[in-house]
Amino acid sequence: MFGVEHSPEMAARAIEASGGCDNVRVLCEPAETFRSPVPADAAILCYTHDVLQNPQALANLFAQLRPGARVSVAGLCLLPAWGTPVNAWMLWGARHYLTTWSGLRAPWMPLLEWCPDLHLVERYHWGTGYLAVGTVRFVRRQAARQGVGHEQQ
Repeated sequence: MFGVEHSPEMAARAIEASGGCDNVRVLCEPAETFRSPVPADAAILCYTHDVLQNPQALANLFAQLRPGARVSVAGLCLLPAWGTPVNAWMLWGARHYLTTWSGLRAPWMPLLEWCPDLHLVERYHWGTGYLAVGTVRFVRRQAARQGVGHEQQ
């Protein structure tokens, strides 16, 4: 199992949290350049809003997943306009963890390119959090032509 974390501080925390498990390896590198030694059967994207809004990072990550791989994603999202006070509270709390506010109404939408069956399972924290799941149907040929990830059949 591989964990990919851009922040050295968070990677160190993840390594510590793994408790020395032999089957867990945490890599400290950007999602745009991560290379998996084997095609992955699943991906968990947990509070990775900036990655979800980065086409290069998504192309790289999905090029390394097998068709049929399961994908789970959880993170922050905004409520409609009626939820402005709750949105303000959530954005204030998240201000140090996001580099872009783009796509916060439906941050899972870029994943539909690779997982057309992606669907919301649950909204939580007054609707400012979500969990969605789906299955990888294909890998963009452009990523494969650029030598990103593993060959797909």
